[in-house]
Amino acid sequence: MSDRMKLLEDDLLERKRISEATRKKRKVNWYLLSPLLFAPALPLIRISLRRYPKIRDRAFKFTLASAFIHGTALLLGVYNNDPNATED
Repeated sequence: MSDRMKLLEDDLLERKRISEATRKKRKVNWYLLSPLLFAPALPLIRISLRRYPKIRDRAFKFTLASAFIHGTALLLGVYNNDPNATED
């Protein structure tokens, strides 16, 4: 019984050592949180520029275009800083 306990304990220690060695520092990926900035900006543009329809439409279209360009850049991996990342 003690041999089995010893093997389990060794296995647990080995798993802890491997997980500590492979664990990466967690960071917030701000690029993926950018939709949280674009989403409230669109209604605010519509509301705040209600009296200026030309400016409102241009600002709204510019914001939408920049959001789509940013989303495309995210999908293409432009912001990828991981040198070990491989493309499929």
